Amino acid sequence: MPTTTTPTKPSLFRRAVTGALSVTWMTAGSAAIHTAQLLTLVAWPVLPRRAYRAAIDHTQVAFIELVMVMHGLLAPGTVIEIELDESVDDLAQRLVRAREQPNDHDRSVVISNHLTLLDWIYLWFVAYLAGHGAALKIILKESPKYVPIVGPGMMFFRFIFLKRQWAKDEPRLRRAVADLAKDRDRPLWLLVFPEGTILTENTIGISDRFSAKSGIPRPPHTLLPRSTGLYTILSTMRENEPNVATHIYDVTLGYAGFDATHLPSQLYHPRDVYTGAPHPPTVTVSTRRIAVPDLADREVFDEWLRAVFRRKSGWLAKRYQLEGSTEVDEEEIAAPKKVVRMPVRVGMPWRLVSCVAVSSAVVAGLYAAWQGGFMVVPDWMDVVDQWTRLVTV
Repeated sequence: MPTTTTPTKPSLFRRAVTGALSVTWMTAGSAAIHTAQLLTLVAWPVLPRRAYRAAIDHTQVAFIELVMVMHGLLAPGTVIEIELDESVDDLAQRLVRAREQPNDHDRSVVISNHLTLLDWIYLWFVAYLAGHGAALKIILKESPKYVPIVGPGMMFFRFIFLKRQWAKDEPRLRRAVADLAKDRDRPLWLLVFPEGTILTENTIGISDRFSAKSGIPRPPHTLLPRSTGLYTILSTMRENEPNVATHIYDVTLGYAGFDATHLPSQLYHPRDVYTGAPHPPTVTVSTRRIAVPDLADREVFDEWLRAVFRRKSGWLAKRYQLEGSTEVDEEEIAAPKKVVRMPVRVGMPWRLVSCVAVSSAVVAGLYAAWQGGFMVVPDWMDVVDQWTRLVTV
C-alpha cells in the first residue's frame, strides 16, 4: 500500500501575501467580466438572441481563462491525464487538437464523482480544451449565488442553483433544464455530481449511516449516489429533447496522493492551493459515454446509477491501489484506449483580455464624462432627501 506524506505548507506570511494577490486577481478579473456581462444586458433589447448568447458565452470562457491563469501562476505544473475509451473517439480527437470549434451536436449530461472543491475547475478545463468552455453548465448549491460579482456572473452563465430543499428545488430544476433544452443548436454539457457533496470523513459517516439504514452498501471510495436529481434532469430532458437523454458522459476523477490515509479533500483545498501550498501534480479524468436505462422504471434507474458508482470505486481502487471490494468486473475498468496529457494552463487568454479592455474603456469613458461635466452624478444624500420629500407629500 503506497503512503503519502502530508504536504508541507509554506509560512503564514507567504500564504497571506499569496492569498491577497489571488483574491485581488480574481476580484478585479471577475469585476471586468461582470461589467462586460452588464453591458451585454444593456444591449439585450437590440441584440439578436444568438448574438446575446455568443457575448455571454465569451464572458464564460473568459472566466475559466481567469481561473487558469491564476492556477498556472500559483499552482504550476499540474497535469491533467484524460483517459478515454472507444465510446468517446470524437471527444478524444477534439482534445488532441485542443480548443478548436465545438461540436454543436454534442449535448449531454455529464456525471462525476466529487472528491474536492477543485473538481469543477479541472472539469471546466477539460471542457475548455474540448472547445466546450461555454457549454458547461454546473448544478451547485445556492450559497455561491450570493457571492458579490461572482454569483451574478454565474447566473449569466445559466448555472443552476439549488436550495437542497426538494419541494422548492424540483420545479426550479425542471424549469432550468427545460430552458437549456430550447437552445438545441448550441452545445451543452450539464455537469451533475450525484453524490451531492465532496468525499470527506464526515460525509462518509453520513453516507454509511444511510447505508446501514437502507441496506444499500456504499462503494468503498465514493459516497452513495443520490438518484432523484439526476432522474429529474434526464426525465425533463427526455420530455423536451429526447435525443439528449439517451446517453451521458460518465467521468471519474482521481488525484495523485489518494491513498488509505489521505482523502483528496484533505490534501487539496482551494484555500491552500491558491495561497502557495502544494497542489496536485496529476489529476486523472477517466471518461466514457454510456447508455441511460429506461426511465419508466425508477428502481432499474436507481440500481443502474449505483452500479455506475461501484465501477467508479473500482477504478479508484485499481488506479491508486486502494483497499476495498467493489464487485466490479475487471473488464469494465480495463486500460483506456487513449490517454491525453495536458498541463493546466492557457495560452493567450484573449477572451479575458478583451473583457478587461472593453470594461476598462467604458469605465474610463464614464469617468472622463463625469470629470468633464458631461455627466452629473447626484449626491447620495440629495437623492435621499428628494425621495423623502416625495413620499411625505
